[in-house]
Amino acid sequence: DKKENVWIGTYGGGLSFFDTRTKKFTTYLDIGSDGELRSPGSNKVRIIYEDENEIMWIGTDGGGLVTFNMRTKKFLEYFKHDDADAGSISNDRITSIAEDEHNVIWIGTLGGGLLNYNKATKKFHNHQKTENNPFGLSDNLVRCIYLDELDSVWLGTSSGGVNVYFRNAAKFAHYQKNENVENSLRSNTICSI
Repeated sequence: DKKENVWIGTYGGGLSFFDTRTKKFTTYLDIGSDGELRSPGSNKVRIIYEDENEIMWIGTDGGGLVTFNMRTKKFLEYFKHDDADAGSISNDRITSIAEDEHNVIWIGTLGGGLLNYNKATKKFHNHQKTENNPFGLSDNLVRCIYLDELDSVWLGTSSGGVNVYFRNAAKFAHYQKNENVENSLRSNTICSI
């Protein structure tokens, strides 16, 4: 983090904090006053992102998206998928998180496509694969996100290759494996960008 400490996400053991001065760990489990997990799956941490306000965005495997105040060491908000709420996150399995210069948080999911969260309006917008849309997302399993200097959002997917979202045009371009093209991708499974 900005104070040169280390935050570690574990699979089932919650969030761990390593104080580089004392060389000691502190673990933060999301347990309520009743001793039960507040958000099942929230202790299976897949990704951690620290924003400029010392708020940690924690992507989990099944527990949705959780925010954590690094100063007070308290869990703040829980974002989970709700079939009855079109404004909820699209999937509770979060794979990647990035923030652009417009204070928009971009969130990749395993099965729910790409989300963006506007911190000013506190609203989610979902981008999912739809049939017969050549300018839409090619795969709902988003593995990784990269934001470039031109304000484009690059995505690595499980089977749809690389997708690039152009914000100004509000459409995606796709770069995929093509056996007939020598200089295409060699695989449509993208693990890192």
